[in-house]
Amino acid sequence: MKIDENGHIRPVWIDISINAVPVATISASTFRSDVLGQDMGDGYCGFHFNPRLYLREGRNRLRLTFAGTDQLLRGGEKEILVIDPPAAILQDHAGDEFVLVGEEFTKHLIGLCNLQPKGSVLDIGCGTGRMAIPLAKYLGEDGSYVGFDVFGPGIEWCRAHIGTHRPNFRFETADVDNGLYNQKAASPASEYRFPCEDESIDVVLAASVFTHLLADDVRHYLKETRRILKPGGRCLITAFLMNKEAGQLIADGKSRHFTFRHRTGDCLAEDPARPEAALAYEEELLTALFREARLQIEEPIRYGLWCGRDEFLSYQDIIVARRPDIPTEAS
Repeated sequence: MKIDENGHIRPVWIDISINAVPVATISASTFRSDVLGQDMGDGYCGFHFNPRLYLREGRNRLRLTFAGTDQLLRGGEKEILVIDPPAAILQDHAGDEFVLVGEEFTKHLIGLCNLQPKGSVLDIGCGTGRMAIPLAKYLGEDGSYVGFDVFGPGIEWCRAHIGTHRPNFRFETADVDNGLYNQKAASPASEYRFPCEDESIDVVLAASVFTHLLADDVRHYLKETRRILKPGGRCLITAFLMNKEAGQLIADGKSRHFTFRHRTGDCLAEDPARPEAALAYEEELLTALFREARLQIEEPIRYGLWCGRDEFLSYQDIIVARRPDIPTEAS
């Protein structure tokens, strides 16, 4: 949208070129509620374009200019990296919602944890790059990413296809014991040291990790999370939290997949023969483990769909916690 010298709104068109090849000319026709609220026309002034339809593997240059001119739009030329994991890896280890979940949690890290393009991220259980791929587009050269996982082939793929393009992205194999994913490891998860220096990370993500960890492992992972977080840094953890509401929904038959009827130590398991396939935590216990690790939960907890709720933010429950603004020497 453009306002001319007489104050009249005029439509705007932009030319799109990828690798110096013109591919499209589009108009400002997508509705923007934020602009409508500024009394700037009817709000139909956004641009919608999917560059992935035109990109090839590797690095690409995207250029946006006002139609018929050489004047670049703000941020009108940038590099885009295309990373598409092999179908076999996605099918075996990530599921059909690989891309959607990665994009969803990138938004959560930005909106709930205030992740900035120059920020640093640790991705616990990074798998085959579900989070690394969208974060490679968001984090700038001043940002950094570290991911670790017990699945070695996924780590090797990430190193070859993401790390080679993004030197500020690092991937580590964690040879730790897990009854579901890694039963022949050299050491238990409760002894694993995260591959990051003290107070070096802005945001820690553990998406669908605590759902496969027993209590001693969760206790250790939270303490390691605090160790590596900068003062004021945040972590985002997903879990199955058992509370009064979740218990009632399960009793009413609203949960399609989980009941967590079997107690395994301090946890609630779906399958007692394979407890680490899916574990729930009583909310009071898990929040106590956060306090024990000296991580301050930022209310509210965002409860998930998993037990049959009508209102939810994501499938699992989301806890965001913050390391207090106190250096190690004083804490």
